[in-house]
Amino acid sequence: MNCKRFTQIRFPTEENALESGLVPEEYIERMTKAFDVDYEEIQKACLEKLQPLDGIKRVMLHTGEDCVLYFDLSGRSWHIDAGNGDLPCGEIYIAPVEEDTNGSVFFESLYLDGIQYRDVNLDIQNGEVYVSSNMEVMQYFDQQPKENRIVCELGLGMNPNITNLCGYTVLDKKAAGTFHIAVGANTMFGGKNEASCHTDFVGRGRIEAIKP
Repeated sequence: MNCKRFTQIRFPTEENALESGLVPEEYIERMTKAFDVDYEEIQKACLEKLQPLDGIKRVMLHTGEDCVLYFDLSGRSWHIDAGNGDLPCGEIYIAPVEEDTNGSVFFESLYLDGIQYRDVNLDIQNGEVYVSSNMEVMQYFDQQPKENRIVCELGLGMNPNITNLCGYTVLDKKAAGTFHIAVGANTMFGGKNEASCHTDFVGRGRIEAIKP
């Protein structure tokens, strides 16, 4: 946990399938496909994706019909994972300013502890998840300490060989065309929120830069 950078590899084995919630055959197939990418092309795609966001201090995430979530990125840096971090790879991500994420975000599917919840809204105020449209999801957050309810990450999936969501966050958050936000710890990549967990939620939406 004191390293500035490390590589984490999950091998596509039956034993590792146990944590995914997928049957071994599907896990191995999905993981193998996610590994079998052109890493130079992913690096290139990540750099192109970041170009319009370079130096931008605020962004909006549009989801659902009318949900908008605002992030303050002041003083924070984007990171690229194109094969030198978490494998399978394929994402760009940043730690937004913890106390300045505000608005609402919609997920067609939101997974918690292996359970899928459909059509979930999260309302976020001053960086903290405080309301959900789903009672069970809200109960989950009510049971968490404040630091585990703080939005700690905004990421965009960039792996073209992950084409649909399966509920296994390790793969889902790398899927091309997706976004993910996380709550919890982010001190490993430029944030200041110390927490006992880091939980990702994956969806589809549109990022818009707010230019000064």
